[in-house]
Amino acid sequence: MNILFFLMLAIIAFLLIIITTFIYFGRKVVFIDAMELYKKGHEEEALDKLRSYVKTKKNDIKAKEFLAKIYLERGEVQNALKENVGITLSSASNNVEKSRAYGQMVKIYFDEKNYNKAIATAGKALKYNKQNVDVYFYLGKIYLVMDKERRANKMFNEVLKYDRNSVECRMELAELHIKEKSFTKARFHLKKILEIDDQNDQARFRLGEIFYAEDQLEDAAKEFEMIKNIEGKENLYYRVLSEYFLKIQNLERAEFILEKMLNEKPQFFGDIKINLEYSLANIYEIKERYEEALELYKNIKEKNARYKDVEDRVKNLMKFLNPDEFKAILNEIDFAEINHEEFIEMAKKMIDKMGMLFNYQIEETSKIFAAVISDKYSMSHTKTKYLFLITRSEEISPRDLQKFMDKMNDNKIDHGIYVTLGEYSESAIEFAATVQNLEILDKVHVHDIVGQHMGEEEQEEN
Repeated sequence: MNILFFLMLAIIAFLLIIITTFIYFGRKVVFIDAMELYKKGHEEEALDKLRSYVKTKKNDIKAKEFLAKIYLERGEVQNALKENVGITLSSASNNVEKSRAYGQMVKIYFDEKNYNKAIATAGKALKYNKQNVDVYFYLGKIYLVMDKERRANKMFNEVLKYDRNSVECRMELAELHIKEKSFTKARFHLKKILEIDDQNDQARFRLGEIFYAEDQLEDAAKEFEMIKNIEGKENLYYRVLSEYFLKIQNLERAEFILEKMLNEKPQFFGDIKINLEYSLANIYEIKERYEEALELYKNIKEKNARYKDVEDRVKNLMKFLNPDEFKAILNEIDFAEINHEEFIEMAKKMIDKMGMLFNYQIEETSKIFAAVISDKYSMSHTKTKYLFLITRSEEISPRDLQKFMDKMNDNKIDHGIYVTLGEYSESAIEFAATVQNLEILDKVHVHDIVGQHMGEEEQEEN
């Protein structure tokens, strides 16, 4: 009888163990299924299974963490907070899990710009785990937003104390040092990032930027050439490479890059387009593609007739390509018939075409118009001022130029542009070459800039 009783007890205990094990592992299977469904993109089904599982297994912290993660990714912030708070209060969670839950709450408060609450919550997270690198990282970002760079620096270095390979943290430190102009420190972190991840385009681009800012053009170009994705970086990327290949006289690469910049990505280079066109025209000229060079120089001259030596290059190429036509044009240039009103209009048209702004007039006679002008496209806060003078005189002598320079001194202006509708004597040209900040233009330049007659451009447009 006793034997039968004990046998029955043993059978019941065995069945209870089997049932308990089945229930436990059955619930675990539900959790695993939920994770697999989520990985496959079946989010709603995974969420339903996980919610049901967590209700029956309230002490399964891993499941609660996963549920909080899904809520956060779906933008259900309050539900994510609720699960993380539950983890911090649960007797089943260990110190690391509590710290991790507080860390998730720090991130939520940071995203909501509730920085004071984030800082307070970070303190709770670090109380349970001093090595929670995510908390230090977000504290660093918070202090950056609050313009407390020294505290931010300290927090980011706390991250590196426990995780030397944190790319995110090193990038934040690099950006902080760049802002402070501490380029040596910034370079250190950027190079470390590239040791960890040599495909990190952002780190490579920022490193190239530093080299370029320090006039290390070759090093900058080498970094930029290794960048795989240049989206959003086009302006400086092409600018550096074009400068580098022009410097080392690799004309094929320079030509390829400049043409790509001008033809495929013109929207990125409005501020330097004239410079790009000028450099490409130089290459065409060196490679004896004179017609293409001339076309580009003319295009530049339309925008700014005073850009570098573009006027002389146009004149020389026209003379070389079509000497008879050029000579005929030269002989035909004659401004003797224009009246005074046309003369003044021509002067103002020239000022505009040369990329200058009219400031104020200082002289007007039957033969002379003089004004103070300044650079239209200057990026400087203090624009350079010029004394501009145009005259009807047929031949200009050194004495005429000296009088002009005296006028510059009287008006306290250091730069001058002297224009004649005639020509300069040989001695005047030699004299001008010895004077700094003095440009001289003759009737050929005037013709190239505004045409022989003021109505000429309007006729062409029509």
